[in-house]
Amino acid sequence: MRLDVNRREFLKIAAGAGAALAMPTSGHTAVSSKMIGIQVGAVSFVDEGTEKVLDVLQERACVNTLFLAVFTYGRGIAGRQIPGQPLPDHGKQEYDLNFHGGNFAIPHPQYYKNTALKDTRAPDHADLDILAEVLPAAKKR
Repeated sequence: MRLDVNRREFLKIAAGAGAALAMPTSGHTAVSSKMIGIQVGAVSFVDEGTEKVLDVLQERACVNTLFLAVFTYGRGIAGRQIPGQPLPDHGKQEYDLNFHGGNFAIPHPQYYKNTALKDTRAPDHADLDILAEVLPAAKKR
């Protein structure tokens, strides 16, 4: 059986299901001991701001774990949206036609000196280091 659900509808369903499952049954608010995570790319934080993204993920879906897309060449993980597909209801309402991908954090070349991997830095968001941007804000929560 194949369901035709676009990205926007999938995220709405997933966020709603996550929020419903995280609702306490007794009226007491408790911190979940279960991991509730989501994979998120740098572009979300660039477009909407780190604190806003963290607020939305935590408040609407009770997310307590982030899987940052630090290294990827896949637009589906780190880009805004695949050209021709519907744009989400948040973030910039444009396609990133010049998406390149790569390492969205600061690479440490000493660990790659004897490999074929040389210049892996993603040029998509200038000098953004997604780990330095998101981790301090996420750890405060």
